[in-house]
Amino acid sequence: MKNSPEKKRIGYRVENRIAGALRIFLTALLVLLQFFIVCAVAFWATRYAAMVYFALSLMGIICVVGIINREGMPTFRLMWVVIILVLPVAGVIMYLLWGGGSPHQKESAAWFRRLRGKRGAEHSAHAIRRFGAEYPQWKRAATYLDNHGFTLFRNTEIEYFPTGEAYFKRLLEDLEAARHFIFLEYYIIGEGELFGKIAAILRRKVTEGVEVRVLYDDFGSILRMSNQMAAELQDAGIRLASFNPVHRYINRLYLNFRNHEKIAVVDGHVAYTGGVNIGDEYANIVKRFGYWKDAGIRLEGEGVAGLCEIFLSMWSFTTHEDRNGWERYFPVFRREAGGFCQPFCDGPMNNPDDPAETLYMEIVSTARRYVYITTPYLAVDDVMMRALCIAGESGVDVRLMLPAIPDHWYTQVVANSYYGQLLSHGVRIFEYTPGFLHAKCVVCDDETAVVGSVNMDFRSFHMHYECGVFLCGAAR
Repeated sequence: MKNSPEKKRIGYRVENRIAGALRIFLTALLVLLQFFIVCAVAFWATRYAAMVYFALSLMGIICVVGIINREGMPTFRLMWVVIILVLPVAGVIMYLLWGGGSPHQKESAAWFRRLRGKRGAEHSAHAIRRFGAEYPQWKRAATYLDNHGFTLFRNTEIEYFPTGEAYFKRLLEDLEAARHFIFLEYYIIGEGELFGKIAAILRRKVTEGVEVRVLYDDFGSILRMSNQMAAELQDAGIRLASFNPVHRYINRLYLNFRNHEKIAVVDGHVAYTGGVNIGDEYANIVKRFGYWKDAGIRLEGEGVAGLCEIFLSMWSFTTHEDRNGWERYFPVFRREAGGFCQPFCDGPMNNPDDPAETLYMEIVSTARRYVYITTPYLAVDDVMMRALCIAGESGVDVRLMLPAIPDHWYTQVVANSYYGQLLSHGVRIFEYTPGFLHAKCVVCDDETAVVGSVNMDFRSFHMHYECGVFLCGAAR
């Protein structure tokens, strides 16, 4: 009994949480150390070198002018202007270190766009024309995504899951039926009952000759995925990759740029996305913050290629593998199905272009009767606020659904700060009282919807890698 497997698993989890917390603590110390060094250098320059102070102040003016003329989110630019004006020396140094972008980042952005958009450029304009004939009011949204490399598909069956339990029940069935490959990509992969079932299937499938790749975010899983489990999965033949380890790039705070995408692809025939991560709370096996309300969708047919492309692009971006042999992951379908779907992704490499936020604003601005949005977090900029308020004042039934029980108290405080302005402009706000609402969905006019990993907040729109599916005419 002393060395039972269950006790060993508990021991590994405790050990992993301690190791993960230590890594986060050391990373935070390094960031604070850099900050204090910056401040010390700034004060030293102020006290002992008037010419250095003058030069940095002049550089501050140049930086402010450059920030004002820089593309991107106005709130983000205003933040740096205030920092530089309040701390003319330390602010300049901080901006040069953390705010200006680097040649490496720009090169990576160009490479990532080329990688992601290659397949999207191959499809003809026929799908867009056909879409425009059936849904003329949504043609702009579809064309915008198409111009950013996201293919519009038709022959795809869509299944919606209103809970994490329904999502994982169906996913486990598809994993069991896999014959060629399984791709999993989640922000959080947490050890527990749910992942135990998934891991057992993955190990068995590897022995049957199925290719298995698992991609997870290092920060999201740092307290949930033990080194022991990672080693066991790799020893079993599963290809494992960790996105953006938190101990790297501390000098530029790249630890903020997280992979928040949630994708599962099986054999190129079916694919999943939504708000759920792999953790027991997402399927309500364990209780956190009451009942955990989430959502997801399953694609079967041509649209699977869109999510498969996004996964492979992120895998290649993380591991630096090339595109050789990708075509075998995209089977040809010979059947007809109704409705349109357009998988898309977003991330900091796109800035100042933000496909997710632009799509949300396009839907809100185009809505004629209603637009319903569910999100666990609300922290938007003035442009999005204005779009919501204009829609509300125009007679559109705008409803926001947020959690009554938050996972972090401060996110509720931020969300509540928007309530007054939204309510005064006719926007209706509801709070989900049974527990924590984690679903990320938009539904509009009985015609179009978005389901994915995107929250209505600054981090999702500008700092995280996100994904989703734009749907039109998908009745299921």
